[in-house]
Amino acid sequence: MGTPVGIRRSSRGHAARNRVTIIVGIAAALALFVAFSASTRTAVPKEPEVSAAETPAAAVVAAAGPAPTLAVQAPSPVATAEPVGDEPPPVIDQILVEKKEVCEGEENLITIRAHTQNGTDEFLHYVIDGRQGQSQPVRLYTDNGHVVGNHFIRVFGRNNAALTLPLPSYTVKDCRPTYLGEIETRLEPNSWADYDFTVHVFPFPNHESRHRQPRPFVPTRVEWSFGDGETATSNGPTTSHSYEGRSQDAEYSYMAITANVWSQYGDKLTARSTLALSNSAFEALKQKNIVQLLVSLNPRFPEVDGQGRVVQHVRLWHTSKEAVTIDTAIRMKYFDGGKGQSAAETVDVGALLGTSSIPPGRQGIETTVVLDPIAEPGVFSMTYVLSGRSSSDQQVMGSFSVMRPPPLPTAENSKIVSDSMFKAKILATREILGKSVVSDEDIARLDREGRFANLPPVAGDAPTMEPTVPPGATHPIPTVTTQQPTTTTTGQPTATRAQSEHQGPGGPANAPPAESK
Repeated sequence: MGTPVGIRRSSRGHAARNRVTIIVGIAAALALFVAFSASTRTAVPKEPEVSAAETPAAAVVAAAGPAPTLAVQAPSPVATAEPVGDEPPPVIDQILVEKKEVCEGEENLITIRAHTQNGTDEFLHYVIDGRQGQSQPVRLYTDNGHVVGNHFIRVFGRNNAALTLPLPSYTVKDCRPTYLGEIETRLEPNSWADYDFTVHVFPFPNHESRHRQPRPFVPTRVEWSFGDGETATSNGPTTSHSYEGRSQDAEYSYMAITANVWSQYGDKLTARSTLALSNSAFEALKQKNIVQLLVSLNPRFPEVDGQGRVVQHVRLWHTSKEAVTIDTAIRMKYFDGGKGQSAAETVDVGALLGTSSIPPGRQGIETTVVLDPIAEPGVFSMTYVLSGRSSSDQQVMGSFSVMRPPPLPTAENSKIVSDSMFKAKILATREILGKSVVSDEDIARLDREGRFANLPPVAGDAPTMEPTVPPGATHPIPTVTTQQPTTTTTGQPTATRAQSEHQGPGGPANAPPAESK
């Protein structure tokens, strides 16, 4: 046992600033890990190299000043090696520390380089100070000369065999940045790869401005880097990006997100975050020897066409380097009101997909399926389950669904929206998008983009409809919440309509013909 994090304070004359330095027992950690390795007869790892701006972390400790005093936080293990069965813990080769010195609350990028002892590096995954990622920006805060909390790095291998070490040492100075930036990440509904990003900027008062806030920082231009080689520029704080085409040759993909933000005054700030993406195709192949079919739906939510049908476009692809053959397709129908499902029926693969072969690559194949509520009343959704073989004789599996959306809101099946601000957002969204019917997702997207700033509430003389369950309905109609997408047995999204829709005064009886999303 030891003290994973300690505090060093030093002064150089009365005018010198106090500095707080995190002290990490790297030597003790290595000694514990070497002892563990010897006891289990595994390979002894080499000493991790801890670097700060290409300078060993020990140089940061030496720079803290003479005759420091030591304030110790709550004791906890210096290092922990956690094998799982015969699976040894990983070996940390290097911990890179971006800066030797930071202000309180300032980002410092920590990066880990590690390997496994049995050649299973594709299973490596990382947690840095409680956040997933091989690299993560870390912020430290102090209270009366103490760094708040204990801060650790954990590296996991196959079956979650793990090694835990304290955060390397660097100096936290008695200063604070003017602004802090945070990147909010949100998976889009009914998607497994499409994300929305919003950068938030807020002031961090320093000693001179605790009673006087700095001037507002409104993001007017943001240059984004998404960690996969793609970039974008937005004129506001929000953007979207798809990771659909990412490689799935490891258990996790880590995307280092960077947002360079400019304010209305030309001030610049950089915010960073790492997005950890679990790769279901890798998991299916490594754990079950199954080539998983990946699915993309267009549109993401089902829509009814002019003939009353739901027409769903579906793209299917896979991550194998060779073509796969689909030899079986099964369809199941699900009925309103919890009345169960039909027996599975076999459908012709060629008629459903237009081919029986799916080539390698993200483009895959595209097909269209139709759900006709008029021809098949009471059918709420249809699910198609596909199976086949690869040329290496691996099993191929995947599925997708097409669903009927809920009815459009009317005066009969809806209630009046009474919240004046929500009403204002509905009406503003209709005007901005030029649509007579808008969804919760439309409203949420414009809200994230800041399009409702300074929006005045609407007086109570402009009613809008909020869907509810109409008399005699056989299934509930979603209201103002957005539900998470459902998934198939292989982890891909089905076509759900987890959102409400809002339209103009009086409903369809005295409004222009309604349009779906």
